[in-house]
Parts: sequence; C-alpha cells; structure tokens
Amino acid sequence: MAFPIFFVWFIIGIFIFRHHLKKGSKIEDAAHDAFWKREASSLVVRKRDLNPSDYIQTSLSSNLKMDSAFFDKIQAPDLYRQQKYVFDLSQKPMVNFQDLDNADIRLQFGTATITTIEAYENNYVQYIKTLHSLAKGLFAAGQEDLARQYLEEGLTVGTDISGNYTLLATIYKRHQQEDAIAHLYEIAKNLNTLTKTKLLKELDQIKQGKETN
Repeated sequence: MAFPIFFVWFIIGIFIFRHHLKKGSKIEDAAHDAFWKREASSLVVRKRDLNPSDYIQTSLSSNLKMDSAFFDKIQAPDLYRQQKYVFDLSQKPMVNFQDLDNADIRLQFGTATITTIEAYENNYVQYIKTLHSLAKGLFAAGQEDLARQYLEEGLTVGTDISGNYTLLATIYKRHQQEDAIAHLYEIAKNLNTLTKTKLLKELDQIKQGKETN
C-alpha cells in the first residue's frame, strides 16, 4: 500500500507545483504588462517645466575662494583648478532625481524635458564629486577647516558619497564634536545607496576612535 500512497502524494505535489508556477507566471505577466503600459503612458506626457523647489540650492561662500598663490603656498596648485570648477558648477542649474527612473521623470515632466534634466543631474554629480575631491586635497595639505566647509556643503546638497561623510566625521572627531558625528550618522541612515551599511559601520568606528579600512 506504500507505493499507491506515495504515488498519490507525488501527483498532489505536481498539481501544487503547477498551480504555483501558473500563479507566478500570471504575476510576472501582470508586472510585465504594467511596466510597458507605464512606459507607453510616459511617452505621451506633455512637457512641464521644473518647479523652483526641484532645483538644488548651493551655498558656497565666496570666503572659501582662494587665489592661486594660496594653493602654490600649500604646494597643491592642482586644487586651484578644482576650486574654480566647483565654483563654476555652483552657478549652474542642478537637480537630483536619482530616486526616480526615466519613466517616473517622463511622467512628471514629459519626454521633451529628459535631455535638460540629464544635463542638470550631471551638473549635480560633478559638483558633489568635485567638492569631495577638493576637500580631500585640502585636508591632505593641512587645510582642515577649509576642507570641512567644502564637505559640509556636500552635506547641504544631499551628497551620497561615502567619503564625504567619513572624512567629515574624522574632522569632527579630531575636535571632539560628538554631536556633529551623531548628526552625520542620522543623515547617512536615510541614504538610498548600496554602501549605506558599510558607511554606517565606518562612522561607528570613527566615533569610537578606531581606524577605518
């Protein structure tokens, strides 16, 4: 009798498997259809201008702008060009729509606006990268306070560059600004990046006075 019972359970198992397979296929088909309907809808949205609130507002102070003699004195002439570039970028329009995919952007602003938005997003990406690079160079050249102010500007505009957070935390730790490190940690917790877990661990290590890798 064992064989028939085993056979019955085997048949039942096949039916269950086929049921789940069919159900999964339906879900996949529905998701596929929804995706293409959304894509098609986004292609016929009329152009809409960005709102003032969509733009990134920079706040670089002219007091941070040093002449070429300053950079020659600290033996970092290449940083002068980075400083010029970051101030030039600060005057350009920037947006940060990294949490939206292309269909989301088209649905909100229309297909005709995509090229403009991509240019504005590139301005933003270059801005936060240059802020971080310039700050690293200044920090290495012993200009800690100047580096801190560029890093804090990165924070103001919502940078997601891990090094911006860890270097700023390192500076805060040197000056025993524990509350500032805690604030950095809270901001980092809300980042939407693949490296967030690693960053939070590094910030914890800095707060405890440990070296990060």
